[in-house]
Amino acid sequence: MHTFLHRWGVFVALRRHPDRARRLHELEAAVADAPSIEDARRASAQIGVLLDTARREVAG
Repeated sequence: MHTFLHRWGVFVALRRHPDRARRLHELEAAVADAPSIEDARRASAQIGVLLDTARREVAG
């Protein structure tokens, strides 16, 4: 149950701010449509930054 609540908290934290939610969507599309693995990795790294921020908000 704790894991579910944590993941739900991260989900909400990512979507609570419209700009952040929009950026996440853009990055997910960029990964899916990346012309090279390097482009996909760059977009994935930016997704990681968003996730880390959301996790800190949930933990804080």
